[in-house]
Amino acid sequence: MTVVLDTNVVLSAILFGGKPKQVLQRVLAGSIRMAVSEPLLDELRGVLQRPRFGLTSDVVRSIVSEYAGIATWIEPSEHFSVVREDPSDNPFIDCAVASKADFLVTSDKHLLSLATFRMTKIIGVEQFVQILHSEKGPKQ
Repeated sequence: MTVVLDTNVVLSAILFGGKPKQVLQRVLAGSIRMAVSEPLLDELRGVLQRPRFGLTSDVVRSIVSEYAGIATWIEPSEHFSVVREDPSDNPFIDCAVASKADFLVTSDKHLLSLATFRMTKIIGVEQFVQILHSEKGPKQ
């Protein structure tokens, strides 16, 4: 199974734990393939550098490097403009399509309102964790 994680999910997993951390742990365990592209890493880097998180540039660099190290690198050849309300969400769609992701996991209302794009289901963390914990899980 391949997933793309929105920055809000990654940030929650790294800084706060909970269900987003469960998802990231499944990636670390190798039971989920996580796709990432340069724009997604750039957004994560930018968010982690915000003063409210109090992280040094060395810590941010380390987090982004470790995160990139557990992901499958994707270079999208197509670029979509399907999220008109927030164009900064479109790179997540680009990465999902290029990686043929089964799921794009997010808490972003603009992305969630799409529900699916091409072959990718766009769902929240809670729903994704339920899928992971179900006996049958998604078809692969």
